[in-house]
Amino acid sequence: MEIYKYLVKYKYPEAMKKISKILLFSAFIVCGNVSAQNRTIEDSQMKFKISVPSTYQTNQYWDGTDKIHAFVSRDNNVAVSIRSFELPANISVEQVVAAFTQNVLKGANQLVIQPHNLNGASGKMAGYRWRYNNISVVVGAFYTIRNNIGYVVWSMIPENLFAKRSAESDAITNSFTLLGQSTDAGSGERQQNVPGRGISSDAFVTLVSDDAMVEHLIPTGSTVRKTEPGQTIWDIPNPSSGNTLTMVIQNVVKGGKNLNSFMNEQIASIRGNGATLLGQSFEKAGDFYTCRYSYEYNGSRFSYTAVDGPVTFYLTGFVGGVTFAAELESIHNIVHTSFKKVTNSNNSVGQQNPHGGGLAPSSSPLQQPEIEAVSSETIFDIKPNTIKVGTDVNSNYEIGSVTNNFPSNTKKIHLEFNYQGDTKEKNFIVKWVSKTHNTLVAEDLYYPKTGGANKVYSFMENGAEQWPGGDYRAEVWYLGDKVSEADFSIGAAQTPQKQTNRVGEIRQIVLDNTNIGYDFASGKIRTDASPDPDFLNRPWCTTLPGICGNWARTGKSRMEDVTSAPTSGYISDGLDYIDCTEAPLKEVLVFKLKDGTFGKMMIIKDEFSKSNNVCLHKITCFVQYPAF
Repeated sequence: MEIYKYLVKYKYPEAMKKISKILLFSAFIVCGNVSAQNRTIEDSQMKFKISVPSTYQTNQYWDGTDKIHAFVSRDNNVAVSIRSFELPANISVEQVVAAFTQNVLKGANQLVIQPHNLNGASGKMAGYRWRYNNISVVVGAFYTIRNNIGYVVWSMIPENLFAKRSAESDAITNSFTLLGQSTDAGSGERQQNVPGRGISSDAFVTLVSDDAMVEHLIPTGSTVRKTEPGQTIWDIPNPSSGNTLTMVIQNVVKGGKNLNSFMNEQIASIRGNGATLLGQSFEKAGDFYTCRYSYEYNGSRFSYTAVDGPVTFYLTGFVGGVTFAAELESIHNIVHTSFKKVTNSNNSVGQQNPHGGGLAPSSSPLQQPEIEAVSSETIFDIKPNTIKVGTDVNSNYEIGSVTNNFPSNTKKIHLEFNYQGDTKEKNFIVKWVSKTHNTLVAEDLYYPKTGGANKVYSFMENGAEQWPGGDYRAEVWYLGDKVSEADFSIGAAQTPQKQTNRVGEIRQIVLDNTNIGYDFASGKIRTDASPDPDFLNRPWCTTLPGICGNWARTGKSRMEDVTSAPTSGYISDGLDYIDCTEAPLKEVLVFKLKDGTFGKMMIIKDEFSKSNNVCLHKITCFVQYPAF
């Protein structure tokens, strides 16, 4: 779209904050190096394709009835997204523009909009200046409609990096192409082979797993290297290099989980073990709902599809050195779209000759192993003894200083769990959970014995970062059941509320699009050009005002009824006090300030207006500092 050439005439402020971190669209944190090849993402359901660097993180999900594809650069500073959705016949591009700016780009300042044709698709191109999490960003967007499907192709870059990185995002958005009817066949999404590195589907044969009731393609000439309970490891040929790659097929008992929760656990474990997650997308492939994901670890690339099968989660993965990433993806692309349900479990593989390469016939013990049944009484083969958390551990994995409260700058928090009985060589899972923020912080898989004892040892670490304050829990799981847990908190005891000699007077202030912020300590109202105040009133086109800062709701409607600060629920804990969300009217909000003191605020009146596509919330507020 070359949005940059339309925006350079606008003069942006020179003094920009240094941006050390920006999380755009994705929760993935990625490091390491990957080859700079592009891959084509083709969505035949929504009828488009786009070319994305292989180093970009990819994600796909549904937002209501809208399908979202999100692509993020490795340093998290360039993000491109495609939002596609079905529309009635009478909807115009102008209406799509209005809906997107009001509901997604809340409060953005439109810099340019004009007709544009992108690879044969006619529509509108627009540019915006926007505050995203209190950071100035530049957004470029292309809007079009084809065959009652609406598309918004948009990119976002920090403003101070825009001149340097806009060509990178333009290269991606310029590749967006709507598919013609002749290429629309099929359903779901498929990722095309890398040009010149593809593998013909003629080089594949069918494998049937009676246990999982799933069949799919595998490369001809694949041979079984090793079988284990619930897992088979194969050697597969690599025609382009002559080297051998690895295929892993796993059957995993569902244990009452759905695919999303199962994959959340898998991804947490991958990250917890130090691997670099490259991408993850949930999609329909073949006959099944699947999750496709890839990651790198110790110089190897892992490319997997997890299938939500009729009886198990059925995982098929391809593994090789990072230099063979293109070959792995080419193989995976074909296998990924080939998964089918087995309707007649008579093991038709003998007729289809899926094994090749001299493998034994389907009646051989080398066929997919049956899932080992898990008895409901197995859980009673172990008996939990003690569980501890603390700040240090000795060489025997014993916790030295046991505590249930940790400073927010604690580097590692350790867990020791002791038990009696036989684990039957099954693994434990330790889950570290933030109860306050309702998130899984880390997850680790541990073998039964640690240090030769019936003990599980685990830790979570945060490097040089500060832990978000709040309540946490360490959970120990075995065979799908939680067998023990330890509750603890971070930050509460070490950062008590500052005591003041008196409670401040309640004042009344008015904020709008010019006077947008307020400093509690000085009592000054701030303008858009001022340094970051304690809270901001954003010009969002939303029902309620958008308020930025580190605040928590109290459920109280009178200032005097709030006599102490909430211990959790602050919207910006761990986010550098910059998060924003819609705030309720006539409810007291408590702001936790950077110096450890607290202020109170309540919006008592909101006057909303809109002019020239710019929204205004003129809010009248009560403010009080010190709050307690």
